Amino acid sequence: MYISSMSIKGFGFCVLFGLSTNPAMAQQHISVIGDSLSHPIGIQLQRLHPSVVVHRTSLGGTGLVYEYQTWLQQTQTALSSNHPAITYIVLGTNDTNGISVSVPFGSPQWDSAYASRVSAIILIALRYSNRVVWVGAPPMRNQNFSVRVQHLNSVVQQTIQSQNNSNIGFFSCFALFGGTFSEFSTGNERIRETDGIHLTHLGARIIAANIFRNDNSSDILSL
Repeated sequence: MYISSMSIKGFGFCVLFGLSTNPAMAQQHISVIGDSLSHPIGIQLQRLHPSVVVHRTSLGGTGLVYEYQTWLQQTQTALSSNHPAITYIVLGTNDTNGISVSVPFGSPQWDSAYASRVSAIILIALRYSNRVVWVGAPPMRNQNFSVRVQHLNSVVQQTIQSQNNSNIGFFSCFALFGGTFSEFSTGNERIRETDGIHLTHLGARIIAANIFRNDNSSDILSL
C-alpha cells in the first residue's frame, strides 16, 4: 500500500454519462482518489494542466470490497481539506472478489451491496466537490478478469445513472479504448505495463486528457 498526496491518435472516443457544465465554478483545485491506477492519472492531469492544483490520494491494492471502511474515512479526509471543484474516483480494479462466502462476485446480492458502497463514497465526495466523476477501470489483458471488470463498471454506471444527478458522472475507459485491451498505442508506444493491468504514463495521459476534456473541466475551472 502506498499513499501520495490529448487526445492520442487512435484513442479519441469516449463515453461520459450524467454531466453538465457550469462555467461559474472557477475553483482551481482537482482531487484524484483511488487505487494504484489513480496515481499516474493524477500525475498526468497535473502535467497537462500545471495551472490547476491536483491533489492525489492513492492507496495501492485497495478497493471497496475489503477496504470499504478505509475509503469512507480516506475520502472524507482527502476532500475536506481542499474542497475541489472536481473529484475523480478511480476504484474497482481490486474489487472483482466476493464480499463474503455468501455474497459471491456478480451475484444480485453483490451488485446491490457494491452499489450501496459506491453511493456512500459519492455522497461523501459531493459534500466537498462541485462535481464527482467515477473513472471506470480499463480493459485488462486477462479475458476473464476483463469480463469481471466490465461487470463491475456496469454496476457503478447504473448506480450513477439511477441517481439522476447532473453533478455525478461516469467515464468509460472501456469505451475510450474500444472495448478491448491494447498494450501499445497506434504509434507503437507502450500504454499498459507488462502485467496487463497497470497504466504506463502514456496510458494514464490518454485517460487524463480525455476525462478532463470531455468533462468540460477547462470551462468549470476557467482555464
